[in-house]
Amino acid sequence: MDIKQLRIPLPKFLSRPAHTLFYITETLTFRVDFDRKGAVLGDIQSIEVACKSSNALPGTLELLLSDDHPKAGRKVWLLYNRLPTYLLSLPSVQVEGVEAEVLEQALQFEYEGMTGHSAGKSFLSHRYIGSADEMTSYWITLVAQETLNKIKEILHKKHCQYGGLCHCGGLPELISGNDVPSWFRIEYWPNSVFMLAKTPELGLSMQIIHSKQNPDWELEVDQWVLEIGEVDKSETLIGDEMEYMASTDENYKLSSDGALVFWLSVWARHLATADEIAVPLLNPHKHLNKEIVYMISSGLAAALLCGAHFSVNWYFKQDYEFKAQALSNLEGESGNLSKTITSLRDQVDKLRKDVSLMEKNVDQIPAALTALQNRPLSLLDALARYSADDLVIEQITPEKDSIQITGYALKPYLVNQLTTRIDPVVSKLGWTLEPATKKAMGLFEDDGPWQFEFALIDQGLEGFIHAKEKAQP
Repeated sequence: MDIKQLRIPLPKFLSRPAHTLFYITETLTFRVDFDRKGAVLGDIQSIEVACKSSNALPGTLELLLSDDHPKAGRKVWLLYNRLPTYLLSLPSVQVEGVEAEVLEQALQFEYEGMTGHSAGKSFLSHRYIGSADEMTSYWITLVAQETLNKIKEILHKKHCQYGGLCHCGGLPELISGNDVPSWFRIEYWPNSVFMLAKTPELGLSMQIIHSKQNPDWELEVDQWVLEIGEVDKSETLIGDEMEYMASTDENYKLSSDGALVFWLSVWARHLATADEIAVPLLNPHKHLNKEIVYMISSGLAAALLCGAHFSVNWYFKQDYEFKAQALSNLEGESGNLSKTITSLRDQVDKLRKDVSLMEKNVDQIPAALTALQNRPLSLLDALARYSADDLVIEQITPEKDSIQITGYALKPYLVNQLTTRIDPVVSKLGWTLEPATKKAMGLFEDDGPWQFEFALIDQGLEGFIHAKEKAQP
């Protein structure tokens, strides 16, 4: 893969990228900007800002977002190589079918028993890895709730959306980008070693060794490599100075610019395009996306369209009055031009009909303008009122002539229930509701949760006015 192909120069008129990723270490921070498709924009920047512990992340972020640096992207992601992360195992019979909150409590209890540290004031994120020998493994990451709140407040002040915070290890994708049936990678980070493998027989598996707490970690790495056996591709990722390193096909040392570009490009593509982030991302879910900037912009555009339509109607009305007067003068002066006058009278009748229709539209414009201004809020109100507790609206995205609405539901019928209830509301607002599509994510026994998406097609100003007329008694 050519490194130059991974970097796209950012056009000067685009002062703010779609995404910014900060890779934070105890000595330096690296920044990479990328677009909505995960393509890296410009060069990766090295910034002389360090972070010694996760509690110092808010202060570090303030320095990274200061006016001394280019404006960050609309959505900001954070990778930190010293973030607490563990692989925990629980009896499968105890976690099968339990609610998410109960599972998180069980993982917190297991974490406290393993480390001796309290997790009561921390936010914990987890990801299912697999089950074997009647035990289920979960990969967890956690950070103090106060730290997470401060990070979100800082980003909000800078008008940035919080994408998420996670450890920089364990992304289950090949750095080399080759699609092979089997592979493994060993990652060396401060205080920890990640071992990932993917085979047709076992699927994805992972081990995390905390090297400072395990003096025999080198032997465990060698034993793990022997247990995995031969694979089509093997990689080593070096994010910390290590005296010991297992033998693999490819070695990526992040102190090298080339390796750093490849690795961060894999992260950028995954964060921008993946249907589901494959790491335990520290980002609490929200029931409703409150960023309605695009919808408000659409309402303003509709208001401008109404103003232009009013101006055109006024012009045609004035034009009609002028022509009607001219025709009246000709009728008095041209008694011998009966055929011409008859033809002109037909034109007057047609113009009168057009003006009558225009005058009717002029009367409707103020009401339509007011309704259009309230339309985004009416849509948000309908979604909030008719969304079930087990259904989450993740994103509302305005397109050219439509609005795309995506989210998740624990049961597929909840999506049909939502679209059925909001259909009368959105039809009165000049939208046509397209059928929803649902995708089973297969995380539970009933194949749930379900990711869904549906679109509201804008019928334009004429369709909006007709909808308002039908709604009137």
